[in-house]
Amino acid sequence: MTAPENDNASNDNASNDSVSLVTERRSADVALKESRDRYRLFALVSSEGIFFHDNGIVIEANDVFAKIIERPPETIIGMNILKDLIRPEDAGMVARLLTATDDQLYEITAVAASGRHFPAEMRSRPGEWAGRPCRVVSIRDITHRKKRKIS
Repeated sequence: MTAPENDNASNDNASNDSVSLVTERRSADVALKESRDRYRLFALVSSEGIFFHDNGIVIEANDVFAKIIERPPETIIGMNILKDLIRPEDAGMVARLLTATDDQLYEITAVAASGRHFPAEMRSRPGEWAGRPCRVVSIRDITHRKKRKIS
C-alpha cells in the first residue's frame, strides 16, 4: 500500500522545515561565536578593566579587570560590585550611577582583594549580554596619575 500524495507532500514540507530550523540554528551559533570572539579580542587588547553587570552583579569581565582588583578571574562572575569593589563611602553614588542613562566618567575609590584602596575612573553604559540588557563598565586604576599630579 502506498501513502497518499498529500502525506508525501506533508512529509517533504516537514523535512524542509526541519532543515531550515537546523540551518538557522547553525547560523545563530556561528554569529554568537563570532560575537564572543570579537568581545574576547577587544577585551584582550584593552588596557582598561571591562565588566558587564546586571543590577550590580558581575556577569562577565576581562582579565585586566581581574588584575586591577587583584582577584583570580574565576572568582569575579557573581561578584557584587557595591559590596566587593566599591568602598562604602562611594556605594551610594555608584548605586545611583548603575542605572544612569548617560556615559559620564566618574571617579571612585575602589577596593582590591588585598584591601588596598585605590583611585579609579569608571564609565558605565547600557549594553546587552546573552540577549539580556545589562551595564558595560570600564574601569581604570588612576593611582599613578594622581601621584604625578601631587609631585
